[in-house]
Amino acid sequence: MNALLDTLGATIIGAMFMLTVLTSMHSIQAMSHNTHLAITLVNITEKVSALLDYHYLSAVGTGLSPGSSVITEATATKIAFTGELNGTLRTIEFIREDFDNTLKGYPIIVEVDNVADYGPFYSSNSNDGSLSGMNITYYNSNDVEIPIAELNTQINRNDIRSIRVEMELFYNTYRRDLQAIDIKHRITFWKYFTNLYL
Repeated sequence: MNALLDTLGATIIGAMFMLTVLTSMHSIQAMSHNTHLAITLVNITEKVSALLDYHYLSAVGTGLSPGSSVITEATATKIAFTGELNGTLRTIEFIREDFDNTLKGYPIIVEVDNVADYGPFYSSNSNDGSLSGMNITYYNSNDVEIPIAELNTQINRNDIRSIRVEMELFYNTYRRDLQAIDIKHRITFWKYFTNLYL
């Protein structure tokens, strides 16, 4: 009887040990996958912000005569402007669209002459509620913030000399049913429209 109890006890302890090892292996695998996603997300966010900064936003006001209306729309989630892109005068829009319930994010796209040219890539709500996908803040030549409410007229939009763009991109985690928190990366960049100073 003692041998049977010893065997049963050893089997239970062995099963618990194997269950612990397997659970630990699964957790390590999930953490490794999430770490890989976080590194990839940082790289993607850097590339997206660099392309927006150096390719699209650098075109603000290029190819236009002095005194032209360059920025045609300016809100917290959209900037539309005219500039030269690849040797041709274009209308470029950088837009954060409405929340997409299917993908659980805000699509951000760049349109050139009303045709999607870059994106969509998806931004999220921040954990602290301070950012809904993307926010654009506008500044005049003295680096004083221009309130969004004042940017509904072209005269006030002509005062814009720089912007600050905040966005937060995200990935879903390894298992949505176990880990409901998305992997997020927030980036902020400034763009001074040097073509408007000249």
